[in-house]
This record gives sequence, C-alpha cells and structure tokens, in this order.
Amino acid sequence: MCGVGDTMKSRTLQQNQVLAIVVTYNPDEQFPERLKVIAGQVGAVLVVDNRSNEAAVAMLQRATAESFVQLNFNVEHLGVATALNIGIRHALAADFSWVLLFDQDTMPGTELLAGIQRTYEAFPGKEKVAVIGANYIDAGTGQPRSTSKNDNPWIERHAVITSGSLVSLDAYQALGPFRDEYFIDSVDLEYCLRARVRGFHVIMTRDILMVHDVGRTVLHQIGWKKAGTSNHNRIRRYYMMRNHIDMTKRYLWKEPAWLLHGLWTLLKSLVLICIFEEGRFGKLKYAAIGLADGLRSRFDRQVA
Repeated sequence: MCGVGDTMKSRTLQQNQVLAIVVTYNPDEQFPERLKVIAGQVGAVLVVDNRSNEAAVAMLQRATAESFVQLNFNVEHLGVATALNIGIRHALAADFSWVLLFDQDTMPGTELLAGIQRTYEAFPGKEKVAVIGANYIDAGTGQPRSTSKNDNPWIERHAVITSGSLVSLDAYQALGPFRDEYFIDSVDLEYCLRARVRGFHVIMTRDILMVHDVGRTVLHQIGWKKAGTSNHNRIRRYYMMRNHIDMTKRYLWKEPAWLLHGLWTLLKSLVLICIFEEGRFGKLKYAAIGLADGLRSRFDRQVA
C-alpha cells in the first residue's frame, strides 16, 4: 500500500505555502490574542465557525476587521471534521500546499511553525509525511505530551492531535477527507491511522511548541498515584466511545496494541467518572449508547 506515497514529491515548507485553519464554537474573549500569534507565522488564516452565538460572532468580526484573516460562518454546527474539510477545500482552491490546524483554545508559541519546519527538514522521508504534530504542554497537568529523549528532532507517532498539526495537502488528496460522520472525537486519530495504513508517516516535534488543554483536566490522588479526569460532558462521552469503537473495528488488524491500549484507557476513564465527576449517570448512559452505536457503526443518531 506504499505506492501512493512513493509517487508523491517532496515539497519545501515555506510560510507562504501554509494556510492556518482555526475551528471555533463560542470562543472565549482571549481568542483574538491567540489568533494574532497564529496569523504572524503563516501565509493566511481561515476561521471556520460552527454557528457561535451572536456575541462570539461579533468578537470574531472585530478581531479580523483589520487583518488578512478570513471568516467562514457555517449556518449550523457541522462538527470539527466537516469544518476542517471546508477549510481544506478553501486551501486547495487557493493553491496552498499545507494546512496548519488549530482548536480555538490552544495557545501556540511564537515559533510553532519554525519548530515544525525544523522537524520537517530533518526528517529523511519527506515525500511520505502526512501529518506533523506539535509537542505541547497539557494545560491541565503542566506535563509535556512527549518526553522522548532520542537525538532526532522528530518522534514517530501512531497519531497526533488536530490542534497544532501541519497536514500535507498532497497526502490529504491521496487519503481523502476527515470523516464527517465522526463529528468531533477521534477525527484526528482516525486520519493518522489511515495515513499509516497507506504507507505515510505521522511524526511529532520533539520541541514543545504550544500549550493545549485536553478537556478540563483535574488531577486526583489515588493512593500513591495521581489520576486525571477530563470532565468532558455527556455528549462528548458519546462521541468518544462511539468513534473509538468504530476506529478500532477499522484498524485493529494494523495497530492492535495501540488501539487496545486506547480502549483500556477509555474504560478506565469511565471508572474515574464514577468516582470523581459530576453528572456521572448521564455520562455513563451516553457512553453506553456510544458503545452500541460504535459496534453497529451507526452515525445518524442525534444526541443532545
């Protein structure tokens, strides 16, 4: 399955070839400052908004009134996957070579793209790079995502998170779009696994380039250990379970250890919900529905 990657040409990575895509939904008042940090590093920025409230829309309009940031307002909440695909279609039409993806609450460092460029230039298999993720500090725990001590500026990963990731548009066209039916959770993980199955590389910078908040992480002391709860709401718990189960069905033959470890982590999180989180019964109920829908690959359920 490596033939697609073999036919791709290695591209240079320059600032003007990169479109940053930021997906928003009711962003906070500090969002314009984060947007400025992103805009200063790339060729252009597109904000794809998933039907934020009137106050947030007005803030977005003010924040971009005197800049080259473009806005795309969706008439309804279409989910992260569809919003990313909308942005990437814009990037392809505008002849960009790369897209740099962001969640609305990620705080990028001022050298984020430069750090990704260094990683890309050092990587020997440039023509098969699908995604380059940015290593980050977890805002909830204060810990880095990866502490690899190898001498290379890159770290090979099974998957990287959406926010702070640089996606090759050559690879995207070969692999196909993010799965719209996933809506929000595991959108990034499934795309990365799909890339690896097709013979592409998924790598991450060793340097820490941003601060990212995974849910609303709270650390709890359990005996001599600490465990973190993400405090995602019940709707997110539905998507987390459904999509991970569907993803496991698709790729278990290729990445069994990684996927089963992820499933074990997901199940442990349900135990922590029972002990520490509020709204536990609703979250467990929605996770159970997500499990059933994931096993059947049902994607038409409306959850609220």
